[in-house]
Amino acid sequence: MAVYVDEIVVRPHARGRFKAGSCHLMADTLPELHAFAKQIGVARHWFHRTKRHPHYDLVESERVKAIAAGAEAMSGVEMIRRLTKQREG
Repeated sequence: MAVYVDEIVVRPHARGRFKAGSCHLMADTLPELHAFAKQIGVARHWFHRTKRHPHYDLVESERVKAIAAGAEAMSGVEMIRRLTKQREG
């Protein structure tokens, strides 16, 4: 089991908490994802329950905490490929 974080992306329409950019936190399993997010202090309401790729949105300071706590940093494309391949078996 593992937890992954992709790179910060700044979107022109971002507001508030995300105007400096955001990234995604994903894991091999939902229980692991929620436990890791709680461990680094990410609020549960930042969880996005998408059908294929459930994730938390993180700002830069949370990304730094995630990596320090053991999340594997990778590109967004690499993260999606790895998780898709894993779920397809």
